[in-house]
Amino acid sequence: MLGLFASILKPPHKPQASTAANRTAAYYVGQEFTLMSPIVGGHGRLIMGAGTWLIGGPDLSAGARVRVTAIEGSRMRVVEA
Repeated sequence: MLGLFASILKPPHKPQASTAANRTAAYYVGQEFTLMSPIVGGHGRLIMGAGTWLIGGPDLSAGARVRVTAIEGSRMRVVEA
């Protein structure tokens, strides 16, 4: 009987923000972008719309085309396109 009340009082499941963010980030895998700033020492930032992503990949100058190959936590892995 207690289990019945617990299931009635339990709030509906809401996806965690990290799960939703991972689905959003996975959308970008395979897409190509132009770097607005360089990748130096394997680290950089990629500006997409109103957001900025941390990226990792080979050193490239601003203006280079990159393709997103993977999502590693909060960082996107890119290669030269």
